[in-house]
Amino acid sequence: MKLLLVILSAIMSWFVASKSKVTCEDAYPKNMQVSYACTYQKGDVRAGDTAKIAFTNMAGMTIERIEVYVKSNKSSGAGNFTVIANGETVATQSGTFQEWVGAYDKDTYHPITLLSEALQGVEELSVALVGTTNSLHIEQYVIEYAEAAPRTVTLMNGNEVYTTLTETAAGAGVTLPRLPDITSWEFEAWSPKEFWETDHISYADLLFPGTKCFPAEDMTLWAVYKQDSASETSSYVTELATGVYIYENSAIHKVMSGVPANGIMESEYLDVQDEQQHYLVEFQSDTTAFITHAQTHTPIGYSSDAALVAEPSLWKVYHEGDETLFYATIGGKNYVLCPVLTDGYGNVDYAGLVKAEPGPSYICLRSTLIPERMIVYTCHPEAQGLENIYTNGLQNERTLMRFGAYELILRNGQKELIVW
Repeated sequence: MKLLLVILSAIMSWFVASKSKVTCEDAYPKNMQVSYACTYQKGDVRAGDTAKIAFTNMAGMTIERIEVYVKSNKSSGAGNFTVIANGETVATQSGTFQEWVGAYDKDTYHPITLLSEALQGVEELSVALVGTTNSLHIEQYVIEYAEAAPRTVTLMNGNEVYTTLTETAAGAGVTLPRLPDITSWEFEAWSPKEFWETDHISYADLLFPGTKCFPAEDMTLWAVYKQDSASETSSYVTELATGVYIYENSAIHKVMSGVPANGIMESEYLDVQDEQQHYLVEFQSDTTAFITHAQTHTPIGYSSDAALVAEPSLWKVYHEGDETLFYATIGGKNYVLCPVLTDGYGNVDYAGLVKAEPGPSYICLRSTLIPERMIVYTCHPEAQGLENIYTNGLQNERTLMRFGAYELILRNGQKELIVW
């Protein structure tokens, strides 16, 4: 087994290029992300300075060794190293450069070993050095590692296995499919938890078709179906009229929220009752509109550098069927206002402008009115709405359908809706 570990091990050396950048010429997992920051310059750490390298999306790899190549001043240099993996401190080392390597050395970089025992299942890792005495100088970080095996996701449709999906490489993720609707049931999403019946579900707990799932281990997902007594009435705007709406990506139910800050806005899962998600849209025509955050009366606009700002702007409107999106022409190019974008690392969602041509999408305006309806969600539509015939005293009753806490029954030839 030890021989196998040696064969599978790889080394990546990250060289400090500037106070905010490191470079690596070795091969490393393509989905892994790295950031570096030094409060002084390049890899130089004086008393009170901090240099930190951080890795994310490591896909459960095994870290076998961590070394930092450091040199000191001619006769001084000290600091505190801290290694954090998955949010927990796993190694520390404090002292002077002389204590670490035997003598101060201003000319040659020496490896300081911070971790020498295998650390498994690492998703996030950081190595920080805080200087206590002038000065230490970092040249590179060397990490010996072994990638985790690709993970498999088993997709369940009711009691049956629909299919299994295996990553092409650890951390690559798998793309989730959309299942067809079945009689009276609409496919909604995938759930990491199996459940039989509920009338309320948090979209934040679901994974949506067309998106990627990044499993930390082999896992099972269950298909979630929805039955809506008002399904024939759309919640999305089909005819444009001034009013208060939610700006939503209907495919994954993420919406724009709050007001502009640092050129972007928040992206949250749909909650019709959350007033942070409500916007007054004042249509000037079928092709233009002003947008205002309804709760705070803050205008939502755009600047000449394609950033969102709290200033009035006249937005252009694309509308087709139940899809409505806002966009702006800046510097001769079109930028679409999207309810959900990613930061490029797959970690943070936000609402903002993206250079694109307006057209068919999943972007919609949703009414903030909550219709009177009964909705039931389940992972087992095959077990819902079964006709159970029984006798209650002298009355014959038959269950026609269940919606969450409601039951539609046939009693002596008459339909009744009861709470059970």
